[in-house]
Amino acid sequence: MNGLVTFFLPLILGITSKNVFGFDIKSPSEISRRDAVIIGVGGVAYARVLGDAVAKLAKGDVRPAAHEDRVRETFEYAFKIVDKDRSRPLRVLELGIGSELRTLQRDLYSSAFDILSKSCIDDKIVPSLEFTGVDQDKPNDKVLRRIEEDFAKRYLNNISFDFVEGDAEHLSDIFPENYFDIVTCCLVLCSVNDQMSVLEEIKKVLKRNGAFAWVEHVAVRKDLDNGHSLLEMQQKLFDPLQQAVAHNCHLHRYTDESILEAFTSSTSQSSIERYFVEDMWPVSCQVRGVVRNP
Repeated sequence: MNGLVTFFLPLILGITSKNVFGFDIKSPSEISRRDAVIIGVGGVAYARVLGDAVAKLAKGDVRPAAHEDRVRETFEYAFKIVDKDRSRPLRVLELGIGSELRTLQRDLYSSAFDILSKSCIDDKIVPSLEFTGVDQDKPNDKVLRRIEEDFAKRYLNNISFDFVEGDAEHLSDIFPENYFDIVTCCLVLCSVNDQMSVLEEIKKVLKRNGAFAWVEHVAVRKDLDNGHSLLEMQQKLFDPLQQAVAHNCHLHRYTDESILEAFTSSTSQSSIERYFVEDMWPVSCQVRGVVRNP
C-alpha cells in the first residue's frame, strides 16, 4: 500500500486545482527532488495512519462514543417514529452491513429493539422483526453464527437475521418494492458510485412513510463548519488517495445534501445533526438523520 501511496500523491497534487487550497500547486514536472521526497514521505505516513484506521473499522473495533452513541440514537429514533403493523413482522434493511456485521456486534440496535418490545408490552405480545443485511462482501461465518445464536437467546427467536449478497444500486432487483419499514446505513454512502441512484433505490424498497436512518461522514462546509478549514483542505487533498486505498471512500462528498434532495418532501430539519468526531480523522465531519419516505 505504501508504494501505491508514494506513487499517487504527486499525481494528486499535480491534478488538483491551484485555487482549491489558496496556494499554488506545482505540476509533477515542476516538483523538485526535495519536494518529491517530502511528498512521498507524507504519503507513506498517511497510508500507515489510514491503513490502521481502515483495518480497525473493517474488523469491527470500537469507535469513539461520540460516534457510536449517535448511531444508537439514530436507529432508535427510526424505530420510534415508524408505523408498526401488528399483523406482520417489522422489516428492517441495513445497507453495507459489512462482512463483520459491525453494527450488530457492537449492539448498536439494542435500544431500537427495546423500543419495539416496549411498544407492545401492554398487549403482552413480543413483537417479531425481520432484520436483513445487504453487502457485496459475505459475512464471516463465525460472526454470523454468533449473531444468530445471540438473537435466538436474547429475543426468543422473535427477531430473525438474514444476509443477502448484493449491490446497493440494485436494491429493487433484489427486494420487492414498498417492502421495508426501516432502511439504515452507517458510513456507506461515501463509497457508492452513484449516490442519487442508491437513494432512489432505497425509496423504492422502503414502504410509504417508512424511515431511512443514516449516519455518514461528509464534506466540510465553510458556511457551517467554522474553524475546520484545515480538515476541508485535507479532505480535498487526500480524496483521490482515499478512494484508491479505502474501497472508493470519498472524503469530500455532500452526502447529507444528496439525502435531503432525494427525500425533500419529507425531511424535517429537527431530525438532522451535524457534528465532529475528531478521533475519527479523516472522516471526522459527520451528519446523522432520519427521514420519511413520501
